[in-house]
Amino acid sequence: MTTRGMAAHGGVDSRPELGIAPNPPTTPVNAPREGRDTAHRWQRVLPTPRRLAVWSTAGRSGIAATRVIYQPRRTRARLASAIVARAMPAVWSRAAPVPNIDNILELSDTSYVHGAAVYAREPDRWLFALMESDTRGVVVKLGRLDDGGIRHEIETMTTLARVNVPFRSAKVRWSGQADGWLALITEIIARDAARGEAGLEDALTAACALAKTPLGFVVHGDLAPWNIVQTTDGLALVDWEASRFEEDLLFDLTHYVTRVGALVRSWKPETAVLHLTAPGSVGWRYLEALGLDARSAPEHVSRYLRRAQPAVAEKPLRRYEAAMADIVERRAARRGLDAPSSDPAT
Repeated sequence: MTTRGMAAHGGVDSRPELGIAPNPPTTPVNAPREGRDTAHRWQRVLPTPRRLAVWSTAGRSGIAATRVIYQPRRTRARLASAIVARAMPAVWSRAAPVPNIDNILELSDTSYVHGAAVYAREPDRWLFALMESDTRGVVVKLGRLDDGGIRHEIETMTTLARVNVPFRSAKVRWSGQADGWLALITEIIARDAARGEAGLEDALTAACALAKTPLGFVVHGDLAPWNIVQTTDGLALVDWEASRFEEDLLFDLTHYVTRVGALVRSWKPETAVLHLTAPGSVGWRYLEALGLDARSAPEHVSRYLRRAQPAVAEKPLRRYEAAMADIVERRAARRGLDAPSSDPAT
């Protein structure tokens, strides 16, 4: 589940300079120190986008846990988030109706000290980050019993766990149905604090790895900086709801470039096209790494851009991809005009 302004479980970073206080000893599953779970256990975090509702447990460590599952994508918003974490008092009285997940956590033998929860109205989904210690914890996805995205992610992660793939994926601690929910519980992947957010070269590395697994070609389906975790053991990928086990050249890399361009605003559509089709670009080198003709990059990029988009796709993203598609097609038309004719009569 990836909503603008919302990250999948991108790893935990417990650097003290970010204002993250050391955690006290672990408490029983979902229970505050004075007894069983109550609504006062969770408090609303403001400000957040209208489409999302974010909660955390009390104190700076609770707020810090939100960064595992909610990471603002604009630099200024990230700075504001860090300031809020430093300034957050130990107790915040505003309570919220967060679901009680005691039974689900007991099934996975999970307890936690601090946590955060995000609710997305579409697709009616809860996402929890529950910290068992400063560096260890789990992410819990809760959806309706008919939530096809979570069910598909469970199937994909189960399949990937059976073979030695050339990238890391979160370990599934438990999945199934309980208390009227479909749940997926995965262990948080520890982020390497010395490395920054995944960049274009990291996306190239991930896309090449996905194309060369023991299972054949794998499409992640939502390759973006917030779904790539830099670890001490290499790259890890999270959020597999849109994955497919089929060949679709340049899909993941084009997806990454359009998301960073349209949502993070790192580059204009013209630059995005160059990143994917120019000689020496990541798109060019991706096809060369697979032993294919790199000059076919525009064809694969155009196929991605003209695909049927989900109804929930944001307008800025749709406009951005439409602009890219027009650029690719204009350049293809110019190449056709410039190419020498094969008809000897002309």
